[in-house]
Amino acid sequence: MNDKRRELLMKAALHLDQASAFVVRARDDEQDALDSMPENLEWSDRYEKMETAVEKLDEALDLIGDASERIAEARV
Repeated sequence: MNDKRRELLMKAALHLDQASAFVVRARDDEQDALDSMPENLEWSDRYEKMETAVEKLDEALDLIGDASERIAEARV
């Protein structure tokens, strides 16, 4: 792989790191909102949607991490 393509991959990895930071912030904010929800609203439709959102954001973070690893492997 030439230097130009390596540089492009480095930029892609940087963007993935930034995206990961945004997703972490959104996930943490959603988790905080979920944690502070009154007990009487637990198991409500809203609560379950928020819980699902946190799970999906965790999955997204795993996928971003996987993509970053693959890019690092390709830059060798």
